[in-house]
Amino acid sequence: MKNLTLRVLCLIVAAILSLALVACNNGTNTPANTTDTEADTKDTEADTKDTEADTKDTEADTKDTEADTEEPPANVGATGLEAIKGTVPTYLSMGKQEHKNLKLGNKYGVVANIGGSFKSINLYTATYDHDNGDQITVTVFAWNTDYETTAAGEAVATLTITGYPNGGWYMITFEQPLPAGEYLVEFTGTSDGDTEHDYGTAIWCMNSSPYFYTYENGVEMDDAGVWAQFIVE
Repeated sequence: MKNLTLRVLCLIVAAILSLALVACNNGTNTPANTTDTEADTKDTEADTKDTEADTKDTEADTKDTEADTEEPPANVGATGLEAIKGTVPTYLSMGKQEHKNLKLGNKYGVVANIGGSFKSINLYTATYDHDNGDQITVTVFAWNTDYETTAAGEAVATLTITGYPNGGWYMITFEQPLPAGEYLVEFTGTSDGDTEHDYGTAIWCMNSSPYFYTYENGVEMDDAGVWAQFIVE
């Protein structure tokens, strides 16, 4: 009987020890699982920071793109020309020099964006026959939409000159300086001399300047600029 009791006690003790061992094992595993969870949380936080960094980079790229696509500066007018100021040649002095006869009714126009007070035009002139009847008329229009519409409007200034040199500069000064704005300046002329030959009152053209458009009888010229200077203060 005693042996049976001892055996039962041994079995009970073994069972209790087994349960205690299982409890200990479970207690040991819990911190490991917690550590794994914390590691996963840190990884998630790191991924979030990377995403935020990528978002900031994207925002920076967007700002750079917006800066690259800003509107043109305010000194570019409706004509698309940049405003000028100072003594500005309406041509580039390279390559060709071509005389343009005015006596038969040809018109040469220069479009400009004037960035200040438009005071005068220094024009390179020609006469060839030195006839006192030679004259050049300068007509200025405020720009409106296109060449045809502008030239059909009312002139804001008109000046006629005589006695200019045959192959030299002549300063044309407005009675009142014109305010800043976009203008079409037209050159026309007449001669009392020979109408059958290619001489008489004339102007000259050279290569075009990026600050002006040049027209011949209402048609824009390809790489040509009137030999003149616009004086703007």
